[in-house]
Amino acid sequence: MMLAIDPDSVDMSRAVRDVGAITHPLQLTRQPAGQGTFSASGTWGDPTLATKQKGQIVLDALTATIQSDLRDLQSASLPAVTSPNPASAANTGPTAAGIVPQSAGTCSPGDERTIRQIGDAFTAFWTNQDAIGLAKLWSVGGDFVHPDDLIEPGRVIIEQNRRLLFAQRTYRNSRHLVRLMRIRCLSADIAVADGRWQLRGLTDANNQPVPPLDGLCTLVVKRDGSGWFIEAYRYTINATKAAVPPALLKRPGYPGGDR
Repeated sequence: MMLAIDPDSVDMSRAVRDVGAITHPLQLTRQPAGQGTFSASGTWGDPTLATKQKGQIVLDALTATIQSDLRDLQSASLPAVTSPNPASAANTGPTAAGIVPQSAGTCSPGDERTIRQIGDAFTAFWTNQDAIGLAKLWSVGGDFVHPDDLIEPGRVIIEQNRRLLFAQRTYRNSRHLVRLMRIRCLSADIAVADGRWQLRGLTDANNQPVPPLDGLCTLVVKRDGSGWFIEAYRYTINATKAAVPPALLKRPGYPGGDR
């Protein structure tokens, strides 16, 4: 692992194979007559086989496990509140499985956090001009409908359009912020999220700054086995700040401008 993290700090010339007789429990000692497994090097194993590639595999596996644990924690419901009175708990406490069922139309705190993070992820992917990551916020068949009725159907089209968009000089330093504020779960696996968006850092055809645009947005999101994904994205443009948006931005977030 250290070869992958900081190879310059590792002196492989000092690595030696050191596999002594195993004691139970395994307890290493540098004293030949000491209690436990004797090891002159203070290790047990064969570090001469270590490589940076093997260390990276271990690090990736550990990181994936930690990230999985964090995702599970984010989507987990808060512990059920139980009554100290057994008789009362029998009538009003948790179910036999120890979980209070979630009623329709409500979101668990974990669900709300996860859904709000879709907005944060949208902002981050746009800032990094990561078309693949941004498109994967949608389900495979999810759509993106613009105020002029133009529809981007499906994850593949959304990714292709963002690739074209990010390749344009006018969007090179743009920032698209999405902040989801109100979450309403219609069922255990479907929710509506309302929020605000802002598009800034744009330039026109003459490389001059374009005033920021903003408005409201509404997302319908659905949960599948791997998380929450956008099924439908709708937004409005704040006309008080841009009564006549530049031709380039008649379809904000969509390549082609006024074509």
